Amino acid sequence: MTTPAVVRAPGYSVWKNRISFTLLVLAVVELFLFGVIGFLRRKDSFSDWTYYHAAGRALLARENPYDPPTFKKYGEGRFDIQVGRYYYPPQAAPLMMLFGVLPYKSACVLMRVVNFLASLVMPFLAVAALRPRTAVAPAAGPAVPWLLPAMILGDPWLVSSVWNGTVAPLITIALMGGWLLVERGRPALAGILFGLATIKPQLAVLVMIWMVCERRWKVLAVSSLTVLVCMAYPLAVYGPKVAIGGWLANARLYQDEWCNSLGWIHLMGLPNLVFALGITLPDLKLAAVILTIALWFGRRRFCPEDILGILTGMSVTLLLAHDYDLVLLVPLLVSMWRHLSGRPRQAAVALVLVLILMIPDRWILHYHPHEWIYQRCTVITIVLLLWLIGLSVRRAAELNASPPPLAPAPTPAAAGG
Repeated sequence: MTTPAVVRAPGYSVWKNRISFTLLVLAVVELFLFGVIGFLRRKDSFSDWTYYHAAGRALLARENPYDPPTFKKYGEGRFDIQVGRYYYPPQAAPLMMLFGVLPYKSACVLMRVVNFLASLVMPFLAVAALRPRTAVAPAAGPAVPWLLPAMILGDPWLVSSVWNGTVAPLITIALMGGWLLVERGRPALAGILFGLATIKPQLAVLVMIWMVCERRWKVLAVSSLTVLVCMAYPLAVYGPKVAIGGWLANARLYQDEWCNSLGWIHLMGLPNLVFALGITLPDLKLAAVILTIALWFGRRRFCPEDILGILTGMSVTLLLAHDYDLVLLVPLLVSMWRHLSGRPRQAAVALVLVLILMIPDRWILHYHPHEWIYQRCTVITIVLLLWLIGLSVRRAAELNASPPPLAPAPTPAAAGG
């Protein structure tokens, strides 16, 4: 990979560059030590790769992973208590089979390495997204050029996601990469990435709805083809009724699982926040879809570069997500960075909020053991999302209110003189 180009702001200096680059190196070391090697971590705790390995082994044995007894059998007792069903859609089969073909410990190492490499891609996508692509977007001139990549890679939630083997880093780079490719006129490649992102549908659905509103038919066609290719094996082995029907049947029971039920401390989103107050909200999936469509109709009131950050923020706050899915907020962080460049006071407030968001729970709970500590992630995410919406609307309004530049006066030669 080549080093991403950095726009130097008036406040740029050599010492700021060196300090921020040092922070970036430390962030990479942290991610490798605590995310891949597992320094100071329990090696026998339940992780998502246990889930993937069992599903992959069932698929390779041509047995149905959506059948709970079969799924538990291939888990070899590793999650009899923790997990009851397999919830990933059929298009996740190639990923699961990749891990299932390996011995358990080798699959663990592979998942961490894949997540580590995916994480290293995020800063490059973030820097590419910082460059304004329309006249409406503010030009980002970070005086501390390596600080944003350092914050992304040093995020403890990302480290936790890498260690626990979640697919959140893969989904994040697929959505960010796909979005950039759409903007750059590469619909086929974008469609492939979006199709791959659907292995976790609740995190990709709002972006796909946006593509429908935008009438990006080529993107959607390639995404659909990608999904069909990825689910070809389970469709051929089990047939659509078992493969798709089994997934949908399990998906309806997703929130019955203890780790997905309202009240679970690691669950993100507005419904869980309100539930902590003793109020149960109805399912917000339809509301999220309606808000996405409303956002599209009012898209001219927003900076186009902020749309992905808004959509991912909505996914985390309105749909079912866990705290390790906070990795998905990288596009929102990029948009905030762009808007707050040159606004040191507001940037300082945003930085404090992000740092509070990133502090590991166990550090805070050691001094303040209260269940509301867990809800800070949802509260801060909602604040940042609303703040970004306000910044985006304000910037777009400023540009729309500005008179168009006057056309240059014709030269005598152009006037025919």
